Amino acid sequence: HVGCGAAFEACAPAIAAQIRESIGLSRSKARIPCPEALQCVGVLAAALGPVWRPHAAGLLDAMMGAGLSEALVQALTAVAASAPELLGDIRLALLDTLSLALAKRPFSQFTHPARVAALNAALTTGELQGGALTRLALTTLGTFDWGQVPLLEFMRDHVLVYADDADKEIRQAAVLATAKVVERYAVAVRGRDGGALQTTPSGSQTSGAGGQLLSVRAAKVVEKVVGRLLVSAVADPSERVRLAVLSTLHGTAALDDFLAQADFLRALFVGLNDASCAVRALALQLVGRLATRNPAAVNPALRRHLLQLLTDMEHSPDSRLREEAAYLLE
Repeated sequence: HVGCGAAFEACAPAIAAQIRESIGLSRSKARIPCPEALQCVGVLAAALGPVWRPHAAGLLDAMMGAGLSEALVQALTAVAASAPELLGDIRLALLDTLSLALAKRPFSQFTHPARVAALNAALTTGELQGGALTRLALTTLGTFDWGQVPLLEFMRDHVLVYADDADKEIRQAAVLATAKVVERYAVAVRGRDGGALQTTPSGSQTSGAGGQLLSVRAAKVVEKVVGRLLVSAVADPSERVRLAVLSTLHGTAALDDFLAQADFLRALFVGLNDASCAVRALALQLVGRLATRNPAAVNPALRRHLLQLLTDMEHSPDSRLREEAAYLLE
């Protein structure tokens, strides 16, 4: 039960020792996977609270040495939620692991070489390898709480390269992770400055209420990332990937100030003619929402497209085309 820490205080060290031994078995030459040992760390952190905190801290290195896995990510998430003071150490260790998996180098240049070697060995001998390891690393980047850790340039340089991977699952994981990180960044900037981002005549970004200039360098990184996301949204060979990117962009208004720029709108207009009706519907809804941000660029093209849909619905000899036009006009 949650809150039963006092009753377990005496036996917590013995439990931690057993968990450490079980994790060690999963790292031995025998390679006996024991995800339950990792899960126990997270469950006990939630149940025992402060009593388990020092033991969880002492188990972090052993946990990271077990290699990247869903059980590890879930356990670290649970520990971070129950012991926020460990969140910084968890973030650094997990980011180094993810960076080694994706970029073949640690995230932090200050990570000790011995620790880098240990994390590399854990990845090399871990249960997950190849595409499965890459997908989990990308997914974790998009879902874990990274706080104020600067990830923009890492996503641009080392994650978006996977948007061109031959595996559509990896491409999807890469673009979704990037979209989530950029979205969180934009939300944080808007919340800190008290208003939406706006483009100044010089091309830099400023917050609407606070008036503080967003770093020109950061703005350029965001623009490049958003541009690459739109390439996937309209040109990826997989309909599933195109839908996933557009759904993410449609689900948040945090990036609308960037999407409303003329160059990005032209890419979205391409999506209005996608082979998939579902993709066209999302693109149409997104373009319609952006009309309030940049009416001069959106409204003429949107009117032409709506007129074409009306024409198709009334006069097209193709029944499927008439049905899709009616659906898009709803």
